[in-house]
Amino acid sequence: MLSNLYQDIHLFRFDDKTEDVYILAGNDLQNFEEMSVSELRAYVLKHRDDLEAIRTLSHHPHLKEKIMPSLVDEKSVPIEENIKAVEATLKQRIERENY
Repeated sequence: MLSNLYQDIHLFRFDDKTEDVYILAGNDLQNFEEMSVSELRAYVLKHRDDLEAIRTLSHHPHLKEKIMPSLVDEKSVPIEENIKAVEATLKQRIERENY
């Protein structure tokens, strides 16, 4: 029994492998898509069992990996333009982490 109060059910999932039932019910729902990455991370750290929040965080568009350009051409000649771009990106990340 969820509670002795009637609550709206917003999400229902059944896991065929574990035969677990997941129900999201109530009025205190979070809109994960509208949260910033830092807000969503903070929420997930406080609610580590909220699979929907974890899924949303892992698929957040600001966290998508970028493909690093090739640093050498097919003849193993360095591509200076790409090397400078990668160096600039790494420098920005280091500055952000140290900020």
